[in-house]
Amino acid sequence: MVSCLHADCSYIRRRELWRDLTVIGSTNLPWIVVGDFNTVLRVGEKKSGRGVRWRAAEEFQDFINNSCLLEANSSGSKYTWFNGQMGNNRILCKLDRMLCNQAWLNLFPGWKYKMVKENWDQPLEGDPPFQIGSKLRRLKGKLKEWNTTVFGHNKRHIQELSSRVETLQQKLDNEMLLRPLVDMIKRRATGWAGSMLSLQWRAVLIQSVLSSILIYNMGIYKWPASVIKEGERILRNFLWSGEPDLNKACVVAWDKWYEFMRAKFISKSGNFSMITKGSSIWAGVRGAIEDVRAHSGWVIGDGASIDLWRDS
Repeated sequence: MVSCLHADCSYIRRRELWRDLTVIGSTNLPWIVVGDFNTVLRVGEKKSGRGVRWRAAEEFQDFINNSCLLEANSSGSKYTWFNGQMGNNRILCKLDRMLCNQAWLNLFPGWKYKMVKENWDQPLEGDPPFQIGSKLRRLKGKLKEWNTTVFGHNKRHIQELSSRVETLQQKLDNEMLLRPLVDMIKRRATGWAGSMLSLQWRAVLIQSVLSSILIYNMGIYKWPASVIKEGERILRNFLWSGEPDLNKACVVAWDKWYEFMRAKFISKSGNFSMITKGSSIWAGVRGAIEDVRAHSGWVIGDGASIDLWRDS
């Protein structure tokens, strides 16, 4: 995971950045943070100008410690920024740096960055301040080229991600808005649970009270799928078990089940149908028929329903 940043000039507004980065770092993924942090970390990282703002440096150090980050070793020029002036008005600072966590070092033990080095080592004539400024401007062009090649159109990606974040936020807002309604339905069902209602009365209450609440609100709000499933679960549990949180299997009387199976899978001659009739499980049931017949027998009784010619 790579985080590229350009921190705000105000140390007050940088606090929000430190908080956000700390949350990102809590994932414990291999992580590297690179960019312009717009603050120094130590007193020796600034030359001339106003003194170091210690509050800003301490907050930056706290972020590094809380995120368990390590500073990548650097060589060459000590400072990464200067104000473009000469003489006593010249100010030098180390604002750009690269931080990484231990997981990154474990994943890339011999890692290094060479684009800056290759750009920096190209010969250039002039005094040192002029060379620094020219190399930084040249580096800016290289970074733009690298950004386009590796990441593509960032603006479009940012818009797509922003749209996804907005959609997720709207879904979260809808869930938070509808949560009290789901809790109210659950409380209603819980209140009726102690009344020893029959299945028919529970079905009437669901149709006349609970379902009407859901249908009315669904006409106003767009319900997330997760909330709809939870509402259905409450109604289903209350119908079959009488409790909104108690899951119970639906049972059907054997005579009703027998009528259904006979009408669908038994032919007029009384034999099992060899046609699937749109059933995904009938092929498996049909394969077990011979085993069923081998372990089945007749109970004659009074013999009134026995067909001597067809029964076997």
